Parts: sequence; C-alpha cells; structure tokens
Amino acid sequence: MSERYVATLEGEARIRKLNIPIMRLDITPEDLNSPLSFQILMEKIMESVTKTLEEEPHPQYMAEVSIRDSLGMPVRFVVNLGDKVPYFSKDKVKVRLILEFYEEEDLER
Repeated sequence: MSERYVATLEGEARIRKLNIPIMRLDITPEDLNSPLSFQILMEKIMESVTKTLEEEPHPQYMAEVSIRDSLGMPVRFVVNLGDKVPYFSKDKVKVRLILEFYEEEDLER
C-alpha cells in the first residue's frame, strides 16, 4: 500500500441564482489550431447557444469559487448547487477544498 497525501486549500465562494439554461460546450486547444478549426468552433458555439435558448429556463444556484493554489496563483471554478435555495445567511461563504493524492491500486483493495 502506498502513501496518501492530503492538501487543503481555502478560499471563498459567491452564491448566485441563474434563471437561464446552462450552456454546455467542450473546447479543446485543437479548436484554435487553424482558421478552419476556429470556424468549426464558432459553429459549435452558435449551435450550443441556439439549443440553450430553446430550452425551458429553470433556476439553478451556482457557487463561483475562488481559491489560491500552493504557489499563490488564483484558481476559479463553478460548482452547481442544484435548484434548491442553499441555506446560507449570506451570498459570500468560505470554502475549504481537500485534495487527496493516492495511487490507483489503492482503490482496488
């Protein structure tokens, strides 16, 4: 059995309510390699926007998380909290991110 390493990062998050459908789009570095691939990317974006606007809107609560990594660089990402109102008294809350590092074979035991 190998060792495990745990790192804890702390930051804050802002809770926001979105009343629009969430657009899902995958963009890869290859989408920016050439003018043709960029044109295809623009077409994917337009299709995704069109599909999103055709969907029935329903409220979703999102947390925009801001932390600093071990080198002090800012890291931001969004967590979908679902369609129920989060039970926080403020829209700005503290966040603790716990990362556990381990070898794959540890999962098999």
